Amino acid sequence: MATIRKREGKWQALVRRHGSRQVAKTFVSLKSAEQWARQMEIRLESGVPDHIADIPFNSFADVVRRYEKEVSRQKRGYPVERYRLQTISKSCLGKLSSSQVTGSQIARFRDERLKTAGNATVRRELGLLRHLLEVARLEWGLPYPQNPVDQIQKPQPPQGRSRRLAEGEEEQLIEALNGCLNPEIPLMVRFAIETGMRRGEIVKLQWRDVDFQSRIALLRETKTGQDRTAPLSPAAIAILQAQAASVGMEGRVFATTASALQQAWQRTLSRSAIADLHFHDLRHEAISRFFERGLSVPEVALISGHKTPAMLFRYTHLKAEAVAEKLRLQA
Repeated sequence: MATIRKREGKWQALVRRHGSRQVAKTFVSLKSAEQWARQMEIRLESGVPDHIADIPFNSFADVVRRYEKEVSRQKRGYPVERYRLQTISKSCLGKLSSSQVTGSQIARFRDERLKTAGNATVRRELGLLRHLLEVARLEWGLPYPQNPVDQIQKPQPPQGRSRRLAEGEEEQLIEALNGCLNPEIPLMVRFAIETGMRRGEIVKLQWRDVDFQSRIALLRETKTGQDRTAPLSPAAIAILQAQAASVGMEGRVFATTASALQQAWQRTLSRSAIADLHFHDLRHEAISRFFERGLSVPEVALISGHKTPAMLFRYTHLKAEAVAEKLRLQA
């Protein structure tokens, strides 16, 4: 049974159930005190242990910190996720008590973030927030009858990029790459176009995982969390052989870090007349070229690592001219 009383200009809520000790918390507003009291009553009636007063969740920011410490740090993507958690903690949500995070408050967070961030970013933050609340709800005993994120509308996903190298851009890119002080950068860019590998996969590739005889490469801990074996084209093999002759075959194939590669990529683009080209667009280019060469969906999926045709086709942007030429040759 809950009791709410006014003390020294503030509202104190007290909740007690038979067999459990009393739980109390003070609020500035009567509405907040009533809401907390209702949630505590639901929690006690559902059989949650009576040590809830000892859980150190004075604010929702405390919940976020516990999630970072106990859950997020165990993930491969922790550095990026840590930044997202900091964004959540510093937002309007972090200033609330752990019992005040409702669907309407999360909608407010969504709307505020959309003023400065894109739909894709906000969708990822809401996905992380949903998992955080699910862990807090099911494992830490916070009084959420259902996940508040499920009560709001998510921003529409952005249209996928369809950027490919236009006519003459590959030559411009190669010319600009010749100005790189790091001799690995041109090789890594050409390797990306030949293989469709992600930047992180290229950077992490080890010589021990390259089989020249079978013409395959083992990619470990990919974005999907699983290893995959990728076949290598003759051009990709030639790039690897040139690199082996230059630096030997110990450790990583390319010593360049992901950060250094990204910085070199930006400098390369600034030396060229190419606009709005991301390094990841080279993956779109490679996958589209595989189809234009006549490879089947299962064959391209084996190379790219996509699990479903739908995901694969998001990365596929065939040129009508290439399809027309293929039809001409088959006529």
